[in-house]
Amino acid sequence: MIKPLGILTHAEGGLDINTSIPVPSGWTALRELTVGSKVFGPNGYPANVEFVSDVKDDKPCFAVTFSDGSTLVTDMEHQWGVERFYWRKPNWRYEVKMTAELLPSLHFSLSTDGRKRFRYRVRNTAPLDMPNVALLLDPYLLGIWLGDGSTTQAAISSHQDDASHYVDAIEAAGHKTKVSLDKGKTVRISIDLRERLTTHCQRGHVFDIVGQASNGACSECLRLGHWRRKYGFDRNGNVVPPLTMFKDNFSSKLHALGVHGRKHIPLIYLRASIEQRFAVLQGLMDTDGTYDKRAGRCELTTVSDFVRDDFLELTRSLGFKPSSVTKRTTWTYKDVPREGLAYRIAFPVPHTTMPLFSLPRKRYGFKPATIDVGYRQIVSIEPVESRPVMCIQVANESHLFLAGRGMLPTYNTRDIKLKQSHNGGAFIA
Repeated sequence: MIKPLGILTHAEGGLDINTSIPVPSGWTALRELTVGSKVFGPNGYPANVEFVSDVKDDKPCFAVTFSDGSTLVTDMEHQWGVERFYWRKPNWRYEVKMTAELLPSLHFSLSTDGRKRFRYRVRNTAPLDMPNVALLLDPYLLGIWLGDGSTTQAAISSHQDDASHYVDAIEAAGHKTKVSLDKGKTVRISIDLRERLTTHCQRGHVFDIVGQASNGACSECLRLGHWRRKYGFDRNGNVVPPLTMFKDNFSSKLHALGVHGRKHIPLIYLRASIEQRFAVLQGLMDTDGTYDKRAGRCELTTVSDFVRDDFLELTRSLGFKPSSVTKRTTWTYKDVPREGLAYRIAFPVPHTTMPLFSLPRKRYGFKPATIDVGYRQIVSIEPVESRPVMCIQVANESHLFLAGRGMLPTYNTRDIKLKQSHNGGAFIA
């Protein structure tokens, strides 16, 4: 049935309704978006949702996988803003294609070696543009502590040649340091050391009443910590009280941020300004990061799956395309050999980015890539079990929004306006 003249409708290809969508406040599911919600466009700026489609069931669905391992599940009609390869220059040309149109022409072969090449790619997002926020702990200090800090102490380990750089940064942020030799050429930088209280703890528990552990720690605080970690509150159902003394102490800030005992990047830092997020990244890369200057590629290794997931989000929010691999590794802790999983996260660095390192020996040794690395290729489109799908329309010029944990740019639902033809009929504009 032809709609009346001038009626605006929508071509409604869709994404899985449970697709994670990055938003200024963190993350939400596609199904939770309403008109007026804010999402991110590929330029990094928030954009308003101005239309939400109905949920559609029983449609054939496909998993679209990209070269960094990211995947989105869509129906056949969902649209993509892609760059397609052509033999004639310009070789890469921007087009809008449905999933069904990508599927039969996903690869092309070069005649010289016959290897398959991927025909379609999408650009990486620009850094998410967010305002400066008030942060409890300096973002660079958080980064170096996440990288080389003791999980339950306000201290970091460092090579003796790098210690002065970290000490200067810590003291510039208003904290006190004490450097002591650890093993070999490794030093321990303790932050905001204080005299041990002899009659009561930081929360005011009197030792004569609650007792002390063998290491002098408050027994009641240890019990509170156990209940907090296991249940989120104390044994009476109350939230564990914050430290009431030394509130500006480095250790107290770690407790307040919730990272003491469980390293991760708090959400407020993941949605801070570009400069603040780069400061966290620099801290992590100075301590746990390496680089290959020939390939313009950086890598971070961590044994924490929380840090891995947050680092992936951090780097994607800054416009990079990280990919993670898991390996088994061994290490020694307090002279005891240990074995477990480690996560290697690698990403190419374009020459237009801000410096990834603050540590001089790394900052001046690294050379960014000299070729275009700002894209991800579509490497496979595979059928999957059907699921409910829907889509949105956003108020920006590109008609693109970011979707999935990979922050992939994808096309919104398309406006269709029916106009009157010369013979009095109607056609789609």
